[in-house]
Amino acid sequence: MQQASAVYDAQTAEQARASLKAWADTWRELAPKSVETFERDFDTTIAYFQLQGLTREWIRSTSLLERVNRQLRSMMRVSLIARKLFFLFYHVRSRGRPPCGVNAQVTME
Repeated sequence: MQQASAVYDAQTAEQARASLKAWADTWRELAPKSVETFERDFDTTIAYFQLQGLTREWIRSTSLLERVNRQLRSMMRVSLIARKLFFLFYHVRSRGRPPCGVNAQVTME
């Protein structure tokens, strides 16, 4: 799957076509229907290379919901890290040592 998605990470339409050819050559014997599906209307799927002044990340996403979900997951990761750090600092401050399982040298002044 990573090899197939790498086709769309190309910087130009020509690079995308070359990546597709390399991917298709690798997988044609093992998964001919998948290769056929991927190759069908491929030029239509990379039409965004012709657009100027627009970010590809915005264009490539198939729906607004996907973009929103991606942003929410990113924010939740940051929030989770912040909560873990808060818990760690709170625990160290209230008990003078990190919680069990955390190997850290902490000195209280």
